[in-house]
Formats: sequence, structure tokens, C-alpha cells
Amino acid sequence: WGDQNTTYPPELLEELEAIAGTRIVLGSTDGQTIIADSQSALVAHASPPVAADAIIDPLRPLFSAVNDGITHGVQPENNSVQPADIAWLWLDPAPNEPVASTAPGVLALTGIVTGVVVAAYLFSTAVLRPVHAAVDTARQLASGRRASSHARSPIVEMRQLNQALADLDVMLSEAAEKRRALTDDLAHEIRSPLTSALGRLRGVNEGYFEADEQLIEGTISDLELLNQLVGDLRTTTQAEQDTLDLNVEMLDLERAIRQSIDASIPDRDVTLQLEPVQVEVDPYRLQQILRNLLSNADRFSPEDATVEISGIGAGEYVTVTVRDHGPGIADADTERIFERFYRADVARNRSAQSTGLGLTIARALARRHGGDLTALNHADGGAVFTLKLPLLD
Repeated sequence: WGDQNTTYPPELLEELEAIAGTRIVLGSTDGQTIIADSQSALVAHASPPVAADAIIDPLRPLFSAVNDGITHGVQPENNSVQPADIAWLWLDPAPNEPVASTAPGVLALTGIVTGVVVAAYLFSTAVLRPVHAAVDTARQLASGRRASSHARSPIVEMRQLNQALADLDVMLSEAAEKRRALTDDLAHEIRSPLTSALGRLRGVNEGYFEADEQLIEGTISDLELLNQLVGDLRTTTQAEQDTLDLNVEMLDLERAIRQSIDASIPDRDVTLQLEPVQVEVDPYRLQQILRNLLSNADRFSPEDATVEISGIGAGEYVTVTVRDHGPGIADADTERIFERFYRADVARNRSAQSTGLGLTIARALARRHGGDLTALNHADGGAVFTLKLPLLD
């Protein structure tokens, strides 16, 4: 344990005590000597080390066996400090090696451990902080509120998660805005025929109008429009949610189209070019799709214009196009015209007897059959609606 003139600087143990947060005592591995203490109450920081033979035996039960020997702790005779209050460091330097020479190694080891602890804390903070922020964002979205902020993170996966939450935030906000707009539009669509019918009936009841045939027919027309609106809403919702039942049959497509022409626009000049194809569809729902498209083309075409219909089978689908010679569709509206109650420009605005759901229903029904419905403008003018339906296997 060094020569008689070796001293053990108290600063070393004081630094260790500050790091560890507890009292530090150095003792020899044979348990016979207390070398140094971070607090001068135990032993003086002086050499030679203090022999403690007289107080070793009473303390032996407090320490466990190590290998073939006994690890001992010592304390002053007044027993004012309990072993549990002290961090005991047992050192075993080489013969004649000053204990002080081992101190830098102990301090270095303590520094390494402290560095690891600090690094682990910083790492856990870097990981957990964005995780907690992501959880808060998810809770805000679940409660129907917009996220107040989106935390940044150096971790790629966390950045991806935050981006996904940000995208979800935008999507939910847009969906909420669409719901509000739909509610407003629905209220408007219901109010118009209802107000008209109520006005006539109240006028008759109060003696302002005669209940003649024209008034009765107008009232019936308003109520039929209201009833159609309710039915169209139900059909659209069921088709979009894939809950609409389809009674699928094998049909000759050309025959189905000619039936729709005769029922929808019998007085319109129509050209039809279609390959003979068989399709598997619900006949009633196919008529809904075709009649909506034909009525739409008739509504926006000049009286002397021709509605052009063509169709060709390719691969697993048949494609049917319906072209009108009207004003066309604004480029920004080629998708939006399929939204519920969407009003395009005035030139293509719907008539009083339209529910504003015709194209919405047509697309929803086409997709329910595994097909689709799209719109674009023809290079020579007018709008072109393209219906895609699966061919018969």
C-alpha cells in the first residue's frame, strides 16, 4: 500500500462523491485497512494507512463472501455511520505501488460510466420526446381537433411517422370541410322543393290560390323531386360503401343502351357505334348509369346537336363513351362534377328537376360493378364521359 510517506489526496474521493452522490470509502481487499475517505470523519487523509484490526470482526456478518475470502467494510468505533450509507471501494494495488497511482484509473472508469449514463439519457430523450409528441398529435386527431404542431426528429422512422400524422391531419381536415359543405348543400337541396310545395299548399289553405290541376301537378312534382333526392342519397351512400346489393345478369350492352336512349332522350338525334359485347351487370343499375349520362348530354347540347355513343371491348373491360356538343367542362371541374351537389359553371348548371346527384350516382354504381366513370373535354368541343365496365368472362 505504498511507503510511509504516501498521501492520498482528498480531492479525488470528493470528486467521486460528487459524481456518485454518496460517500466514498477506499479499503484494502483483505479488509484490514481503510485507505481513504471522501469525508474526513472516518479517517484522516494521511499516511500510513490506518489499521483497523480491532473493528473488523464485528462487521464480518455485514458482507458477503467473495471467492475464497471475505469482503469487509469498516467504520469508526462510534458506529455513527452505517455501512449502507457508504460506497465501499476495495482496491488491490500491486506490492509497493502507491494507492494514489490507482486513483486516476478509478476516476477514469467513473468518468466513462458517467459518460455512458449521460449518453444514454440524451439518446433516450432524443427518441422519447418525438414519440411523446406523436402520441399527443394522435390524441388530438382522435378527439377531432387539428394538431397544434408536428415534432421534428433526427430519426428517419420518426420523421416518417410525423409526416404520416401530418398527412392524416390534412386529410381529416379536408374530410370535415367536405362534411360541412355536404350538410349545407343537402339542406339547400331539400329546402327548395319543400318550400315550393309548402308555399302552394299554404296558399290554397289561406284562400290565395285555387287548388287547380296545375297547382296540384306542381306540388306533386316538388314532392317527387324530394323523394328522388332521398333515394339518390341512399343509393350513393350504399354504392360508395360497397353495401349496395347487385342482381348481376348477363346482358347485351347494345340492347341495354338502346333501351336507355328510348327512355331518356327519344327525340334526340343519337349515333351509336358499338361492338357486340356481353357484360355482367345489374340491369336496373346499368340503366341508372346510362340514363344519367344520356340526360346529362341532352341537357347541355344544342337542340339540333347529336349525342354520340361508341363502345369497344379491350382486355377485361368494355369502354363506352358518351359525347355531347355543349360548352364542355372547365378543366378544374372534370373531377369535381362527380362530387355530391357540386355546381359547375353556369353554362353547365343543372335544371330545376335535377337532384345534383346524377353523376355522383353514376360513378358510384360503375365502381360498385368493378368499373369506373371519368370525364374530359373533346378536342373539337363538348364533354366526353367514359364508362368502363367489366366484360363477361
